[in-house]
Amino acid sequence: MNMKIMSKVSPAAVRIVIVSLLAIILLSFTIDHVRPLSSIRSGTALISSDPSQDTHNATLGFGEIVYLSMPRRSDRQDSMSLLASWAGIKLNLIPGVDGFTIDKEAKPDNTPDIIGGSVLGCWRAHANAWRHMLEADYDTLLILEDDIDFDVNIKTVMERFSKQLRNNPLRLTPYTDHEIRTAPYALDWDMLFVGQCIDGINPHRPDIAHVYEDDTVPPVDMIKSDFVRLLAQVGLQEDEIAGKRSITPTWKPTCTMGYAITKRGAQRMLLHMSYLGLNHPVDIEIAEHTQLGELFGYNLTPPPFSAWRVGGKKDSDNKANQDPNEPMSTAGNRNGDSLNIRVSARKAMVHDLTFDTWEAYEKKWPVAQRKAESKAKGLNLDFKPRPDLEWKDDEEDKEDKEDD
Repeated sequence: MNMKIMSKVSPAAVRIVIVSLLAIILLSFTIDHVRPLSSIRSGTALISSDPSQDTHNATLGFGEIVYLSMPRRSDRQDSMSLLASWAGIKLNLIPGVDGFTIDKEAKPDNTPDIIGGSVLGCWRAHANAWRHMLEADYDTLLILEDDIDFDVNIKTVMERFSKQLRNNPLRLTPYTDHEIRTAPYALDWDMLFVGQCIDGINPHRPDIAHVYEDDTVPPVDMIKSDFVRLLAQVGLQEDEIAGKRSITPTWKPTCTMGYAITKRGAQRMLLHMSYLGLNHPVDIEIAEHTQLGELFGYNLTPPPFSAWRVGGKKDSDNKANQDPNEPMSTAGNRNGDSLNIRVSARKAMVHDLTFDTWEAYEKKWPVAQRKAESKAKGLNLDFKPRPDLEWKDDEEDKEDKEDD
């Protein structure tokens, strides 16, 4: 009976049924796999539909965060591990390099004799970071030095910066699909300077600047004068500077306390500052190539990463320039300081982690109360005074002493 029915079905009808089934299967596959970006998964992790939210992860939205530190500076390495753990940030160490151990053959072509010692070692450490980035094949890498401080709200600071770069009026090229989907800071730059000690702006193009609101920026008297000057150059009045940051094309930044690089940026840095030669200390060399337009990026002003200063020899690894009579440290970490930051993460960390077990017990069970309780129970407990908590004998103690 079934065979008879099947024999009456035309080939055209069979083709229609097959095509319909294939369409249903294809539609099911499409519904399951072509979803809004907010539901795309990478392994077991959900990829955010807004990559700016990735700035709140342990690497602030970068592929990795590394910091440079001389092997002998275990004090700074302790500090960085402590600070990073407390702030919910993951750092990896790239050891600093003693420039006196670098063979002459390993120096870039035509390196002048004045580039040696700690200056050469500093360059090599940064070059090692650039090379590490290429070998790890990240889209971005954040490079820090080992004496930095930042605001307690650093993840919010970087999220706001991210949103600006993802809607960047200074951008020269269209956004790619890859950037839109995955790049918190976009990828149109070679470097992002977020920890310079001196800023610059192209005097011929002061119009190329973008200013945005950020209430984590401190009052003007807490901002280094160089940055106040730059913000004035982009058109801000002094009473407008607090609560605002500017983004400008990178131009002659000084110091390398904090900067990010892209893959193309790492390639260009190794090209210009290793493969083709080296003429200056690394930060001056970077500044020169930005001035020439051979390296492209953005400066964030005021920068969210700043140098932590304790006074004395500990503030520098350049022994050649140290005064032998200078003290090791005049302030120490307990009294150190940093500029350009509203609420120092280092100071907040000390406050948060400082604890006194016995003071906590005193708050929960005051000695005077426990003395009265023990006396009422007929217990003869000997409570010794603790002067640092300013415990004072109560009236009952005085009476007891008088009775004795």
